[in-house]
Amino acid sequence: MIDRLPPAQKAVLVMRDVEGADAAETCRLLDLTPENQRTLLHRARTRIRDEIETQPGMIVIYAAVRSAASS
Repeated sequence: MIDRLPPAQKAVLVMRDVEGADAAETCRLLDLTPENQRTLLHRARTRIRDEIETQPGMIVIYAAVRSAASS
């Protein structure tokens, strides 16, 4: 799923949600404004969520991951 994201969305999503970079570091390394970084991250997360919700069985995995992340 991540591989199908546009390059800018993929870069921001990986840095923030996979590598754990903070917003300031992501902006600096990718030469983005804070607003652009937030927009790209929001669009990437929305696209991933929408794709998960359309695949049978994936919603259960998504819910479990979200639950674990908020614990």
